[in-house]
Amino acid sequence: MASFRGLSVNQANDLRAKIADVGGRYRVIKNRLAKRAAAGTPAEGISAVFSGPCAIATHADDPVSLAKTLADFAKANPQVELLAGLVDAKDNLDAQGVKRLSTMPGLPVLRAQLLALLQ
Repeated sequence: MASFRGLSVNQANDLRAKIADVGGRYRVIKNRLAKRAAAGTPAEGISAVFSGPCAIATHADDPVSLAKTLADFAKANPQVELLAGLVDAKDNLDAQGVKRLSTMPGLPVLRAQLLALLQ
């Protein structure tokens, strides 16, 4: 989840393109509908951040690459604010948790490290 207040259209399109490059999706959401959809699910824990202009970035396989992309874009564009995250439909993260997730090695690197350890 991210707040995109203050982004120009070109910057928002650039963010969408960067997220698409890593295999993710970026969508602006309606807060009222998002709160209703989150009710009774693991996402209910982060529904408190559904206020103001919000967007959801998703990735089916690799949340680390998505977090890295968002954190890098937020560093270059301070008007983007990381709000919260949900990993594997069970782990709720605050903004600092998303930033910590972005510092972890990606899934391919972890696989390579595991393979090297097994050899």
